[in-house]
Amino acid sequence: MAAGRVDVPRRTDVGNLNWADKNGYDYPSTRRNDGFNLGPRRAPELLLGAKTYSTAVDMWSVGCIMAEMLAKQPLFKGTSEIDQLRKIFDTLGTPNENIWAGFSELPGSKANYSKQRYNLLRKKFPVASFTGSAVLSDAGFDLLNRLLTYDPDKRITADDALKHDWFRELPLPKSKEFLPTFRPKV
Repeated sequence: MAAGRVDVPRRTDVGNLNWADKNGYDYPSTRRNDGFNLGPRRAPELLLGAKTYSTAVDMWSVGCIMAEMLAKQPLFKGTSEIDQLRKIFDTLGTPNENIWAGFSELPGSKANYSKQRYNLLRKKFPVASFTGSAVLSDAGFDLLNRLLTYDPDKRITADDALKHDWFRELPLPKSKEFLPTFRPKV
């Protein structure tokens, strides 16, 4: 979601997001010359050349944003589409037909990627930090894993994500009446 005016939400594609001013001009800081815009949040099916687009792409981006908020840095920060795929595969393991039906039919799947057999995502979000508190609970990690599922057909939907147990863990979200308000700068 994005807002043109404070009270007018707009649906956006967070996976391929570019910021533009009110006249539609792209901000130079978000556009790269090589066309690799906001790659850290692009779904692997797009990076591998999939022709179909579904809301699953946006759910992948939500997972990347969730991880970025928790880690305070992008989870996958490649310098090109190929490097981006390497970063994803190094963290989540290299996909195959067993975990992603149709993977081998994607144009980019023919490249020779290093084989990473294991999902190492939990190492990025340990059960306990140096302070002893959890960086991400088991329920939160489950949601993150479901958001970052390779197979778009098996990736969690927005409706199911909102019903996930992680959103019912303590501390519960505050009612909006208890949240600070800020006047928009016009």
